[in-house]
Amino acid sequence: DSTFVRHEENSLFWKYQEIGIRVKIDDKDKKLLIAPSDLVEECADLLIKVGDDISLGEGVFSTVTDVTEGDDEALHIKVKDDVELKSHQTYVVSVKRSNGRIQNPSVVSIAFNLARLHETSGRIVPAVELHKAILKQHPSYVNSYLRLACIARDCGSLKDCSEWLKNAVAVAPGNPEVLTLVGNLHLSLCDWAPAQKVFDQLLQQKVPKVEAYSMLSLGNIYFNNLNTPKKYNKHLHHAADFYRRILQKDTANAYAANGLGTVLAEKGELLKAKEIFNRVREVSGDTLSDALLNLGHIYLAQKKHPEALQMYQNYMGRCRRSGAQTTSKSQEDDEAEVLLYIAFAYFDWARQTELFNNAKAAPADERYRMCIEYIEKAMEKSKRENVVLRYNWCLSKLQAANCVLRKVDRNIRRTAAEVSNALEGLKASLPIVQTMLQWKNEGRKVT
Repeated sequence: DSTFVRHEENSLFWKYQEIGIRVKIDDKDKKLLIAPSDLVEECADLLIKVGDDISLGEGVFSTVTDVTEGDDEALHIKVKDDVELKSHQTYVVSVKRSNGRIQNPSVVSIAFNLARLHETSGRIVPAVELHKAILKQHPSYVNSYLRLACIARDCGSLKDCSEWLKNAVAVAPGNPEVLTLVGNLHLSLCDWAPAQKVFDQLLQQKVPKVEAYSMLSLGNIYFNNLNTPKKYNKHLHHAADFYRRILQKDTANAYAANGLGTVLAEKGELLKAKEIFNRVREVSGDTLSDALLNLGHIYLAQKKHPEALQMYQNYMGRCRRSGAQTTSKSQEDDEAEVLLYIAFAYFDWARQTELFNNAKAAPADERYRMCIEYIEKAMEKSKRENVVLRYNWCLSKLQAANCVLRKVDRNIRRTAAEVSNALEGLKASLPIVQTMLQWKNEGRKVT
């Protein structure tokens, strides 16, 4: 049965059905059930197969791992788990089978809502099983394609997400929800041109519920492409224009306001940008975590390092609790990026402290240490070989060592252990620097 669902959480759509087989437990092997030929009805052995979930009554359940015919012509059924049954007593085998409910068109919405309940409760396996069963029975049910695409995206499987969306587009080519998810997939992959094409198409449809989102996405696309040669001013203008158009229709749209704040920050209007980000925090109740990250950048640009560090920490804490991420790379890579922001804040704070060039520069040593600690955390989180992180680690080790060695000139007490650690740090960073120089000479592309 192509629509058969079997997960325990989906018991609304299956039942245990007797198939005409009675078995006894093997005395030596608690995983072997033996059905003598006289206890097997004609053709009943064809109704049980490997992978079937079975019930033997008395609360005994297991899964079939092998079905063979023994030398005694008896049917031998191997099961996954040891079963505690009485010797010499026969038991009726019941196999889990579909009860046919999911084939009823009127039940599809119930099945879909149950699958959504599974999703929101974190029960992904039964949710996927139900959505797939719905589609096998009702191939044009586009909502299940969309949910499977979202599940695949959230699990980091962008390839599967793309396949489900292709199926959804084939079923409903002009569906705004389908196009929105397709556009989001392109955005997550940084495929800017295809994403722009999709959201332009959505904007032309003038569907009220996706119009603002389309404009927001287009604004984000332009803002993320400011480095395009000779198009900086044009892209910044377009980004600001889309954010303003949204706010003209909905002054409470926190996402558009946050976008406009990033434009102002890019223009160097930090006070105006800071005011907007604080207002976004107030209106959204801190649910829009990007405002925290942007405020961190503003404070860092203003050399207000404690405030910047607080914003970065708040942002990371909120993302950890919600499972949100700034991009689709992975939550680990996103966290590594924020850890690098924190590391740089400590680095910049240490450099600023060193400008005193006297005893007041004493805290710089500890701030370099914190910088190195957060870079190492970022290196642990990042799943790929990240040369930028390693370069930053080497640079921080160099600056930290220099800070220790200059303590005498600044009338700051230093210990032999501090000097030894500084020299060890330089020694550890040397092979990495040599490797980078070798890659540069070889013309190797690094990331």
